[in-house]
Amino acid sequence: MPAARTRAESLRLKLEEDILARRFIPGEKLDEEALGERFGLSRTPVREALKALTSGGLVEIRPHQGAFVATLTARAIVEMVETMAVLERACAAAAARRHTLADRSTILKAQEACEAASSVADPKVFYKANVVFHETIYRSSQNAFLALQARSLRQRLEPYRRQIASHPGMIERSNVEHRRIIAAVFAMDESAADAAMTNHLTALQDTIASMIEPTPPRRVLANRRG
Repeated sequence: MPAARTRAESLRLKLEEDILARRFIPGEKLDEEALGERFGLSRTPVREALKALTSGGLVEIRPHQGAFVATLTARAIVEMVETMAVLERACAAAAARRHTLADRSTILKAQEACEAASSVADPKVFYKANVVFHETIYRSSQNAFLALQARSLRQRLEPYRRQIASHPGMIERSNVEHRRIIAAVFAMDESAADAAMTNHLTALQDTIASMIEPTPPRRVLANRRG
């Protein structure tokens, strides 16, 4: 990855963390020059980072005005999480009914990567492996439209899901729940697969809900330039 893209990605992750922690408040303008000074970056990686944040719904670009922290309501986020759960449950149930022998191999390989990530206790590594695991369930549903919708909503909620991977005990818990999902899918038990995925996503819903509860905002640009 080119150095400029690496810097932009690092800044994107830092800004994502600041926004989710409400160090930036909804509606606040993200000044490119101030951000560049604070992180020692030129405007190009700053612009790339802000553009990338729009895909997750954390930043909105207003024509002729610049970038602003999105004002997405807590209710809207909760509704997206609920819809995502419906889609992923449907994927799991369909996968139980339609998965192939090749799908079994792919699912097991994806879970092996999640287990390996657990052994090194690195949330970033686990998050990437977890994305692949869920992707294998989507594809195993053998319903391209359903998989597309699930993938699109997962990407919109990616900032929240990534932060959750860092919560204490979440990696171990996720792997236990993954194994239950796999067992239900391989048993071709649609109801059990639906229930296993529901249980898996309950913690996600609860944690995201706690993340978006109003908290006193703290501004960071005014006095932090290093």
